[in-house]
Amino acid sequence: IMGNNIPRLKEVKDYLGKCFFMKDLGEASYILGIKIYRDRSRRLIGLSQSACIDKILKKYNMYNSKKGYLPMEVKHDLSNELCASTLEEVAYMKKVPYALAVGSIMYVVRCIRLNVAFAQNIVSRYQQNPGKLHWIIVKHILKYLRNTRDTFLVYGVKPDIELDVTSFCDESWQCDKDDTKSQTGYVFIVNGRAIDWKSKKQTTIAMHSAYHYVQEQVETGEIKLIKVHTDDNIADPFTKPLPRGMVIDHAKGIGLQLASSFMRTCDYYLDKG
Repeated sequence: IMGNNIPRLKEVKDYLGKCFFMKDLGEASYILGIKIYRDRSRRLIGLSQSACIDKILKKYNMYNSKKGYLPMEVKHDLSNELCASTLEEVAYMKKVPYALAVGSIMYVVRCIRLNVAFAQNIVSRYQQNPGKLHWIIVKHILKYLRNTRDTFLVYGVKPDIELDVTSFCDESWQCDKDDTKSQTGYVFIVNGRAIDWKSKKQTTIAMHSAYHYVQEQVETGEIKLIKVHTDDNIADPFTKPLPRGMVIDHAKGIGLQLASSFMRTCDYYLDKG
């Protein structure tokens, strides 16, 4: 139960308590592997999956690995040509927990680590017959998560604006080497913080039917389209690998920040003592 009206929240709790047995555990601090930290002085909430990431790293023997600085390097260009092709390689890859690792990464992507969405989407395409290089890239993603385990997705308010909704979208045209299909990425921003995102390979090569719907919404004034330079488009990381500087800049644009640079006054540091 959440809201900004404490008396109303109490009414709801009392009513539910009469309907069935319910125990009040107080303020939420941990939900489905996500730790919640608060900075009440600035009316901010930070979500962290550091503990969840630690479990994932230990599960796949990557807890003490080298730290990575990119979820996926620009030079990495995966395709079906790199799938296991020899009996020896197939036998080797059967012992590798490839699909499990990809699934673990997908969970943190769905929760708060949206800056890894593109890399996770790419490696997920080869779960049926991954090759050794595919597995190397999966471990590369895990190394990046290890290096950025203390990243928070931060939500707050804009005092002068009641509700500010913006969406950024991007497309890498015919970037898939196997079928020449394009990659689509989008992120919805509310008051400067990401609330919904996706990185996905398009299902067809033809123009998407949604184009006509968007065109209608533009004509009625419901949507305003604005061209954004690639350096300023925070959906760019959802369609292609980027150099380190751009990865850092775009992460800030979607509300991701390291604990050391942001949550200085919240419960996180109080817990650290």
